[in-house]
Amino acid sequence: MTKRYFGLDIMRTMAISLVLLCHYSSPLYPFVSGATERIYNIANWLAGYFGVEIFFVLSGFLIGSIYLKTQKTTLDQPASSVIKFLKRRWLRTLPNYFLFVLVNVLVVYLLGKSLDILAFIKVITFFQKINPFVSVGFFAVSWSLAVEEWFYFLMPISYLILFAVTKRKDFSIKYSVALLFIVPMVAKIWYCTVYPVHANHEEVFRYVTFFRLDAIFFGVAFAWAWGTDAIKAKIQKNTSYLLFLGLGLLLISFVYAYLFLAKSTQISYLYALFSPFCCISISMCMPYLLTLKNESGSLFSKCIFLMSTTSYSIYLSHVPIKELFDHYIKSRLNSNSLSINLCYIILLLSATITVSYFIYQKFELKILQYRDRVVHE
Repeated sequence: MTKRYFGLDIMRTMAISLVLLCHYSSPLYPFVSGATERIYNIANWLAGYFGVEIFFVLSGFLIGSIYLKTQKTTLDQPASSVIKFLKRRWLRTLPNYFLFVLVNVLVVYLLGKSLDILAFIKVITFFQKINPFVSVGFFAVSWSLAVEEWFYFLMPISYLILFAVTKRKDFSIKYSVALLFIVPMVAKIWYCTVYPVHANHEEVFRYVTFFRLDAIFFGVAFAWAWGTDAIKAKIQKNTSYLLFLGLGLLLISFVYAYLFLAKSTQISYLYALFSPFCCISISMCMPYLLTLKNESGSLFSKCIFLMSTTSYSIYLSHVPIKELFDHYIKSRLNSNSLSINLCYIILLLSATITVSYFIYQKFELKILQYRDRVVHE
């Protein structure tokens, strides 16, 4: 098993909590109006946005660290190291993912809807958000998993191609990562020149798979810096300063979103640059988080461990659980009562965490144990 960092568990808990806040706060919407409604909408959007961005940066750091270490220590078998890397990655993500593809199919039929076969095929092949003008639809939250799977597939494949051409390991490692920042940024700049002002910014710059690869790049870039002794020493001397700067930039991003991103139409560049800005801010906070120690046995640390270890299952399960609860329970409640809606949210959260913990223990953990037996780091 990979070594756990308490600060990164906190980061993962914060990410999944923000996603839940975004998707589970809708019962409160009828009770806001006017200026409060505008603030609610922005806060709700930011919660979901930053939740996923934290996941991207954190994943880039953790998986990027493994990737960089593996490639640097491999002598003359780059292909075998790439295969091993992909096996470990796919055994970590795909079993749970495909389990919930089936769960979402079941939910579609339980709710009396018809399954979009084309959308289903796109989801199981990770092509669900290639076209910027078509929404994901079926299993909508899977868009972020598509970004991750494509990044962790293209990164080692790019390395193998570059190494085959140049025979230079360090060069190939660096540029296999750099390309996954350069190409998406160039593509987004091109898109902004073609569509300088439009109202489709959310579907384009937040969800399109190959526009979002650069979000994970920032985590991998930090992994490279953290794995370089000279740079790591400088970072460790300035963790508090970087935290202060990162939090300051995050605050600026909140104001930026309130002023510019809430408009129905806007300049494309204002949105295209938002994600890189957020990811840089999150990366600056990570060195401080890596210094945090676990208070073993405390209720806080137990809650953090629970939410962190089950976060992947929570992310996959929370939407179908909400859809079922909304259909069978919420529709029968008095929606005009704030207290009843708050109790409904608590019930929804409790059910989600319980189901996710069960899936983690009985399915996800067993797959991880199998992976560690058959594919060694």
